[in-house]
Amino acid sequence: MTKIDYDDLKRGGIIQQRDSDYVILRIRNIAGRVDSDNLAKIGEIAEKYGKGYVRCTTMQGIEIPWIKFDDLSKVRKELDDAGILHGACGPRVRTIMSCPGSSLCKYGLFDTTKIAKKLDDAFFGKEKIKHKTKISVTACPNSCALPRAHDIGLIARLDMEFDESKCTGCGLCAEICKRKAIEIVDKKATITWEKCNYCGKCPNTCPFKAWKATRRGFDIYVGGRMGGEAQLGQLAMHFVPETEVIDAIQKCTDVLVNHAKDGERLSTFINRVGFEWFKERIE
Repeated sequence: MTKIDYDDLKRGGIIQQRDSDYVILRIRNIAGRVDSDNLAKIGEIAEKYGKGYVRCTTMQGIEIPWIKFDDLSKVRKELDDAGILHGACGPRVRTIMSCPGSSLCKYGLFDTTKIAKKLDDAFFGKEKIKHKTKISVTACPNSCALPRAHDIGLIARLDMEFDESKCTGCGLCAEICKRKAIEIVDKKATITWEKCNYCGKCPNTCPFKAWKATRRGFDIYVGGRMGGEAQLGQLAMHFVPETEVIDAIQKCTDVLVNHAKDGERLSTFINRVGFEWFKERIE
């Protein structure tokens, strides 16, 4: 009998089930998006080769379970012919996760679906990574895509300035600020910047243009993870422009590739060498 290399299959998103005659095939949905024609094809394959259902993964992907190993080549060909991307497991950059972004969400500062696609093109399946590496991008500080729970997480921010001469003291900005960073004092808005999380709601709310956006960018957090040794990522870079995000993440993965031990995840690596040491290398 030919020995099956399940570790190699796993790198292509194929996972052995508890019943060794079957595998789970993981599909890659960038930013959680699935086009309707692909969704129909995935359902057809699940009905034809599986048990008529799929699973949604925690990384916004789709898995088709109960595929017989002997049918695997036919399933992969049907997916390839339909232009449906394969997922990945093992030591590599995984599918990019994101929130809906500015195309759908009124709080979104960036089109995160577009950014996730660029990140996927640049990093998905990246070789030489010592452990799985998960990247999440979110379009505002609400952090719906849980960026600080990932190896590398991007949180959008909007910096701004306040023109007191245009303020009428209407209180709309204070009302919308969930962090209570803004108060109305003597019929003028005042802000405690230490409480501000740069969510960008003020310029979008003020009818008198007293708040003005000055720059947009991403805070980049590193070293987050879930599981038995869960920890939150730490702030490594502040207000990185959209045009520099790929270079910034490349610096993080380069340090990991060049200095981490085999099987060492980014969080474990940072805990070993120290966060400040890591920051110095990426800066």
